[in-house]
Amino acid sequence: MTHFSDKLKQYTERRGVTIVSLAKQLGIDRATLHKIISGERRPTSEQLVQDISRILLLSVDETNELMELYKRTIMGENVYRRRLMVRRMIERLSNFDLKTAENADCTEPPDFPAIKACFNHDELLRGIKNILIPSVRKGSAVRIVAQPSEKLSSVFIMSAARGAVIEQIICFDNSSDNSDSDCFNLDIFPEICTFALFYPEYCPLCYYDKVEAHINSMTLLPVLIVTDEVVVCADSDLNSGMIYKDPMTVRFYKGVFGKLRDNCYPFLQVDKDFEQMISRGSEYPKYTLTFDYQPSIVLAADEEHLRHMLEPDSNYAQSVVRRSKRLKERFLGMGYINIFALDGLRDFLDTGLSTELSTPPSRALTMNERVKILRTMISLAENGSYEYRIIKKEYAPSGIRVSLLESRNVKLVSHLPDRSMAFVNVTEQSIVYAFNDYIGYLLSEGIVLSLEKTLELMRNELERYDFQ
Repeated sequence: MTHFSDKLKQYTERRGVTIVSLAKQLGIDRATLHKIISGERRPTSEQLVQDISRILLLSVDETNELMELYKRTIMGENVYRRRLMVRRMIERLSNFDLKTAENADCTEPPDFPAIKACFNHDELLRGIKNILIPSVRKGSAVRIVAQPSEKLSSVFIMSAARGAVIEQIICFDNSSDNSDSDCFNLDIFPEICTFALFYPEYCPLCYYDKVEAHINSMTLLPVLIVTDEVVVCADSDLNSGMIYKDPMTVRFYKGVFGKLRDNCYPFLQVDKDFEQMISRGSEYPKYTLTFDYQPSIVLAADEEHLRHMLEPDSNYAQSVVRRSKRLKERFLGMGYINIFALDGLRDFLDTGLSTELSTPPSRALTMNERVKILRTMISLAENGSYEYRIIKKEYAPSGIRVSLLESRNVKLVSHLPDRSMAFVNVTEQSIVYAFNDYIGYLLSEGIVLSLEKTLELMRNELERYDFQ
């Protein structure tokens, strides 16, 4: 039996419909329907599921649930779960809100012992705060060996508020015989990426192992936090732990961290500003896809438009103009796809503000300039220079831009509330594969509209704004 067949059997029994009667109304062989209901055979099409829902008089919610279970059956549990996790990840990264750090400064108590045992989370966090922050204030980096967790983020925030470089060593699963390994990596990735987008001094490193081997090798206190003056060993939930100030202990654990770091790989690269991000412009391959709420307008806007949306003589504006020229040369007719929501296009046309460029309200484009850019986008799509595609609103990210660069890496650009940006480049292959698979699924399932339908909707918007 499958989740789909279980639910279908429940609905047919509730309605008192026999297999013979239902098969006759559906126009299919009763043996085929029996195998579908018993879970021996997959349902043949979405249309069949719609027809079953209609005959059984299912509600809209019940029909949607049955359709979701159908997709789950067709894809297989692991693929379905992976795609669902990517969608939820994009939603989470679109609306991330890292709590602000406490402003209170800390001074190490003069009587802080060389070894201190902490028996609950509040006591441990208070001890970490009192001894870690003075060390960070003196210029120490914070080195962490731990899997991501919500409780650990409080240590990150404390350290980030004082400007510390933070290195974290994380286990990623590379088990070829473990079907859950990709989902494990996806599960821990949002916590890592959220902090990287917020804080450019964060440097996550990974080592690869089987998840089971990693868990089995963990000691009683698997979280390690090391600065130049202090060591913290704690349980995975930070509910208890030991704090050491002894110089020999600190020296020993700094050496342990260094040896671990030598066997790790950087899988996520953070650009501190726009200048650093565009300095890697040569990395863009021939095929690139961007996925956002608003459309990308850089390739359709001329230099005058770009300078209008930014401070004309700023370094940022000059960088954008240079990047625009390079991208136009690289992508012209070479496979650039821009996916966005129709509401996102309308948002740009209504306001003249671009989240792509973090345009301040004072630099909004005039209506004539917005319409000109839309005309250019339509023209570029019609002549095959670039491909614009509209996606159903509920699938579009709202606070982050996702860029897929062939199958090599994923670039994430956040749109922060203060209209600043953060840039993250991800190369961990299971994450890259999951994003590529998810976007491919959206394209193949019609969630992303065809080029022809997209052009039709863009022309409709042009007529509406031309009329105004």
